[in-house]
Amino acid sequence: MEDVAVDVAASRAYLQERQRQRYQKREASRQQAVQMARAAARSVLPAFPKVRKAYLFGSMLRPGAMRRDSDIDLAIEGRLSPEDYFTIWRELERAIPGYVVEVVELGPDLHFAEQVRQIGEVIYEQPDSDAKGGDCC
Repeated sequence: MEDVAVDVAASRAYLQERQRQRYQKREASRQQAVQMARAAARSVLPAFPKVRKAYLFGSMLRPGAMRRDSDIDLAIEGRLSPEDYFTIWRELERAIPGYVVEVVELGPDLHFAEQVRQIGEVIYEQPDSDAKGGDCC
């Protein structure tokens, strides 16, 4: 086997550039997924008058945190029937192809509800949420 001189500095620079490109690609995908989630909420949720607010939370909001298997986490504030809940979930997944959508209801039993309200991004709010949504949580 031949002795091959390795330029450590060039190798390091190459690896750093490769990591930078991967990060940029993941970040572009994350930003696209966030835009798709916002658009899906604006198109799907107005048909459900009991939805007061919807929050995007989780890895999609943190630059660099999205992985290949990341899902889109949405929290819904309002009193939903089981039929509305599953219809909303299905319609959001249809509106955001290529991603798994996880929908949770922000109710009094959700142990991380306050955290979602504090750090999540409101991506939908019913224009007159006091009139139709009723008390939520």
